[in-house]
Amino acid sequence: MGDNRVTMTNRAVLLLLLLLLPASCGTVPPASSAPPEIIAGRSTAHPDGRIITDLRFAASLTVPAAETIFFDDIGRLVGYLAAHDATDPAAWVYDYEFIVPIPAATAHYVAARDAVTPRGSGLLAVGDAARAEALARATGGRVLTWADLPGYLAAAAGAPPPAPPPQQDNVQEVDGLR
Repeated sequence: MGDNRVTMTNRAVLLLLLLLLPASCGTVPPASSAPPEIIAGRSTAHPDGRIITDLRFAASLTVPAAETIFFDDIGRLVGYLAAHDATDPAAWVYDYEFIVPIPAATAHYVAARDAVTPRGSGLLAVGDAARAEALARATGGRVLTWADLPGYLAAAAGAPPPAPPPQQDNVQEVDGLR
């Protein structure tokens, strides 16, 4: 009977471990939630392999195949996403003032006329709206959102901005007339 009690205890412990294992695994954030590390002076930029020397303008993107792509200018990241029709990227940009990575989709951008960026986009990213407004005033620029960037860059390059998504109007057709 003693052996049976030990076996039941071992089974109970095993069952408890099996029940707790998924819960403990769920507390570890997924790898894509952490920004990839860009090392100034060592990491290379897409597409030409230039060395990234100034993190204030750097950006990164993790694509579905878990490949990380680095950019030396925020404009290059936006151009890459537009060319590859990526809609939900794991993209990061560096805060211009604090030089820390922040999610690209929630960053606030300043299109600064006087900013000299590696590829000439003039785009600076910061983590909050108040700092973006102050930076825009200081640089003679304007504040943009992530969604504004493709249109801004297209207009700056002299190309027509991307067409907005079609909207449905609430006008009903009555006897062939609108």
